[in-house]
Amino acid sequence: MPSARACTCRTGVDTIEAVATTTALLSPAAVSIPAARAARRDVQRSALRLTQTTAAAQRMAYRALAECWRTERESGGVDPAAQSTPVNTELCSVLHALADAVRHGRTPGPASRAAGRVVV
Repeated sequence: MPSARACTCRTGVDTIEAVATTTALLSPAAVSIPAARAARRDVQRSALRLTQTTAAAQRMAYRALAECWRTERESGGVDPAAQSTPVNTELCSVLHALADAVRHGRTPGPASRAAGRVVV
C-alpha cells in the first residue's frame, strides 16, 4: 500500500530530487557507475508513481463530475434550493481527510467503513 509519499504533491518533490541526483551523475565518467544507474532507476520509479497518482486523481475527479451531470440531468427540474443540506457527508469527510494528510505529508488513515465503497 503506497504511503503519503506516493501522493502527487510529495511525489512531485521526490521526482525533482531524483532528477537532481540523476543530473549530478550525468557525465561520461559517471553515467555508467552503479550509483548513476540506481539514480536513473529511482527517477523512473518516482516519475511512474507521479503519473499513477495523477491519473487516479483525474479519474476520481471525472467520475465525480459525471455523477453530478447525471444527477442534474435526472433530477427532473427539481428546485436547487429544495436540497439545501449536503449529501454524502461521510464520503466527503474521508476525502477531506485524505487531502489534508497529503497536504501535510502524513500517511492517510483508514477510511470509514460507513462511507461505503470508493472506487477510483
